[in-house]
Amino acid sequence: MRVIHISFSSTGGAGGAASYLVKRQRSSDIDASLVSTTSDDLLAIWRRHPATFLSGLLDYFAVRKSESRTLFTLFRATPRQSMSHSPDLVHLHWTPGIVDSQAIEALLQSGTPVVSTLHDFWPLTGGCHFLQGCTKFTSSCHHCPQARRVFHPRVEHAYRNKARLLSHPNHHLIAPSQWMYDLADTHPSVHSSRLHHIPNLIDLSAFAQPWRHRHHGGPPSGTPLKLGFAAAQINEPRKGLGLLVETCVTLRSQGLDIELITAGSGRQRERHPWWHHFGSLRSKSELLEFYSECDLLVVPSFEDNAPTVLLEAGLSGIPVVAPGNSGAPEFIKHGWSGFICDSTDDLQATLTLAHQQRELLPTFGERLQRDLQDALNEDRIMRQFLALYERCVAHGADSGSG
Repeated sequence: MRVIHISFSSTGGAGGAASYLVKRQRSSDIDASLVSTTSDDLLAIWRRHPATFLSGLLDYFAVRKSESRTLFTLFRATPRQSMSHSPDLVHLHWTPGIVDSQAIEALLQSGTPVVSTLHDFWPLTGGCHFLQGCTKFTSSCHHCPQARRVFHPRVEHAYRNKARLLSHPNHHLIAPSQWMYDLADTHPSVHSSRLHHIPNLIDLSAFAQPWRHRHHGGPPSGTPLKLGFAAAQINEPRKGLGLLVETCVTLRSQGLDIELITAGSGRQRERHPWWHHFGSLRSKSELLEFYSECDLLVVPSFEDNAPTVLLEAGLSGIPVVAPGNSGAPEFIKHGWSGFICDSTDDLQATLTLAHQQRELLPTFGERLQRDLQDALNEDRIMRQFLALYERCVAHGADSGSG
């Protein structure tokens, strides 16, 4: 079976998941390849693909309302891409800036099955990547609250184009979390028979070491509790680093001895002696070193799918604080293997509780590690992907012969 995976970047949450899936499929006798625009982010392509870069800036600074905390993609241009051979199936990951609606429609009309992983909501909406409480994607994206008014007609046009693609019988969707599955199922053009829940594949062997905390029984009293935060771009507003820093300032003013350790591209916008920034992590060893320094990982985004950092930290034996409005509750049992919180006040209370229960954190981490190793069993997930691919290809062949 020949499968082409398409993702704007070969790294990051979506790109990393696509890259590892391709690697595993190649080792399972699937002729898989990945087509991407970059191995980095939008900034990295400004010389090679200036139109894509400039249109991406247009989306971020002109289309998106300034108060929106999330990415918005409406005009990002698509560089010319060629496929080296005719695939049996195309698997789409994070596609703005690499493939447009017309190209996807042409694939579907040719009888080529298309599978799209919902790494965020963009394939379902007129342009937003996360909803911020909006439910207009269940109707028409009319008067989009994240876009400036002058662009509303274009947002609605984009929504209609995507709805047409979603309704095609050769187009199947994968939700990496039950949270995403349930929300996608409310879209009027999504048919439940073509919507599937399959977790992202993650390299369990990279996190196979047993829990290696610096101190048995958790960090001892008298030492700071080290909170970790990681993101591809630390200053992306939706990721919530500003909220976490503000919360740390408040808690330290109340006498809690905590430190913050961050990793990812981007500079610190504030300087505090208790905030240590690793910078971008370029290798697995650097990633593991970062996690080994953390007593507790915090995901303060308050809206997320199945965050890669949550899975990586948990597989490293690090307990996690994560939002309830996400896929996190599928993996974390509150007060047993980590903490779930849903508001700014709740984050403060949760971190205070974690500080009080610091001796339990290693146990929480061990529990989360065991649960994730079971939930993310690679062989089982590979079988799920293969079964879906075979079903799609068989259905496409039947459609073509009809």
